Amino acid sequence: EPPLFSGLNFFFIGEFEAPYRGYLQDLVLAAGGSVLRTLPSLEIEAQACSPPSIILVYHVARGDGVTSPDGVSVMEQAIAEATSLAATIGARVAGHEWLLDSVAACSLQPLSSAGAAYV
Repeated sequence: EPPLFSGLNFFFIGEFEAPYRGYLQDLVLAAGGSVLRTLPSLEIEAQACSPPSIILVYHVARGDGVTSPDGVSVMEQAIAEATSLAATIGARVAGHEWLLDSVAACSLQPLSSAGAAYV
């Protein structure tokens, strides 16, 4: 049986604390996925794959209640940024909890059940 994230490329978008981002990236690598670390590498991979097998991972900060000056929550901004980029390159979007849930279950979880968007 192939590794859990075999054939998938992950790009972490938005605000993550550096140690936590590293921990999540290590999980992806240990489960057979690839981590795209820069926007240019993301764009190159998106053009090379047909269909793209890229998942943009954003940080889900539950209950932080922090809003920007225009009244939009930080989490809503992260989701909007990830969704916009995903639409441009044909990727899927998932909150970091989807990644953790998939590893814990040893199987890819439905993106919609983790509060993620599928583009």
